[in-house]
Amino acid sequence: MRDPVRTASVGLPDNYWLSPLRGNNAQDHKRATATKFWESDKLRDNKRIQADAQYALLILGVGCFMRRRTIMRKIVVIFFVLLSLLDTLSFAENVKLQRAIPFGILNRVFPFAFGEHAGSCFIIDDDDRQYIITARHLVSGISEHDTIRILINEVWRNIEVVPIFPENDKTDIVALAGNKLVAPKMEILIGAGGMYVGQDVYFLGFPFGLATQFDKPTTSRIAFIKKAILSAVDTRPDSGNIIYLDGHNNPGFSGGPVIFANYEQHERLQIAGVVSGYKNQPTKVMSALIEDTKSNTNDSKKKIVHYILENTGIVVAYHFSEIEKAIKNKPIGFPLPKTKE
Repeated sequence: MRDPVRTASVGLPDNYWLSPLRGNNAQDHKRATATKFWESDKLRDNKRIQADAQYALLILGVGCFMRRRTIMRKIVVIFFVLLSLLDTLSFAENVKLQRAIPFGILNRVFPFAFGEHAGSCFIIDDDDRQYIITARHLVSGISEHDTIRILINEVWRNIEVVPIFPENDKTDIVALAGNKLVAPKMEILIGAGGMYVGQDVYFLGFPFGLATQFDKPTTSRIAFIKKAILSAVDTRPDSGNIIYLDGHNNPGFSGGPVIFANYEQHERLQIAGVVSGYKNQPTKVMSALIEDTKSNTNDSKKKIVHYILENTGIVVAYHFSEIEKAIKNKPIGFPLPKTKE
């Protein structure tokens, strides 16, 4: 979807740009985001074991309550049952928090612009090189060494890029190899392997230029998060490898990532594809009879019908595998800095 660009671009700084929220260097970023991201799986597994033990204690307590008739014993059993129940509720809250989109992903999604088109983009690292991923229709007419714009710390930054297109020209994804590092190195799972029809997914972006924003400690924008269901896929070559979601897309989400919890990888979040747009349908909103001044017949009335294009709630995204193959065939992304062992 296409949004007008209302903010002028500015010159490119000498160093790469990291907001205070993203950390001032890669090591701070890794400690603040990646460590929590990887440790969440172990924490969640430990909490599940704890929950199973609490449920067993709860059942045992109820059984003892039914058999024991001494008042003091009943009081003791009730105490342990309530304690177990409180711990179980606490476990549920911890799991809820762990399933949130981690900052390691949120901090790699940015507002994007090229020419008169605007939408969203995100950053991936592959084989020690960094790429900017967005929707292909947002960069219509782009050539090598053209300049795109990414909004970082409330300033539009110019980045010279070389586009990498998938072999299938119907796939609405493009990878851009920039001349600067946009985000610190972070390993994130990519690809739709492990995703199943019917499961919950998320898609991120900046609808109408809107975002989560804070006054302090940073002015960085954080992408909207929307939830959907993977409804269907179309892997035919003529389709471009489409992923259909049951959700509600808005202009500005184009180019943003589609994310899911990979249950085969201990529910680690994984990027499955790129948002392209949504299916719409014409809906009649008004019909009227008006005078036709050019008519030579006795019946000078003609019927006018007005339609609008209505959002059907079917989100169209494209499978990440198509652009992943193109990157493997043309690995020209910006080289990531070597990390100290």
